[in-house]
Amino acid sequence: MTLPTDALSYIQQAGQALHDANTVLAKTMQVKRDVALANVLSDDGEVAYRSLQFLAKLNQELESMEEKLRELYWNASQPASNMPLFVTSKREIRSKKTLTKGVASLAVSGTPPIRMPRRKKILTRENLSKNSKKVLDFLESSLSKDEFTAFTLHAIADGAGIPPGSVPESLARVLSLGSVVVGGRGQYKIA
Repeated sequence: MTLPTDALSYIQQAGQALHDANTVLAKTMQVKRDVALANVLSDDGEVAYRSLQFLAKLNQELESMEEKLRELYWNASQPASNMPLFVTSKREIRSKKTLTKGVASLAVSGTPPIRMPRRKKILTRENLSKNSKKVLDFLESSLSKDEFTAFTLHAIADGAGIPPGSVPESLARVLSLGSVVVGGRGQYKIA
């Protein structure tokens, strides 16, 4: 479904008015540029230059508005079947009821839905990954509660028996668990 032709006509007229204003502004900028160049070293030249900067900024804003109106006109003139459809939540996508009721029941907007941040899992020893458990077991067997011990990531990887690339993520999970603490760079001890 497209917008009525009179609405499209008004959008087109607004775009034409912006284009005309931009054309007049371009001519004015040309005159101000000539004045600024003629009076480069005088106070009038500085005033003309500031005026020219202001007009250039207005010109950019008018061009931006004109482009947005072109896009609005194009989108408004397209049939609804060609328009992208955005559903407001994942729950609606998963719901068979919503999908079977048809397009009318979906909450549709012109912008993608705002994603809610995922809830972070509360880490416990039981829900750690295999590599994280291996790192935790290695550190608990190698560290003391009294003093910090230095380990490189490769030493942890060798001791835990996991790939070196997996150590930073696994170590971060172990540290967020709170059973191991960091002292300085690469220094750890049991909490």
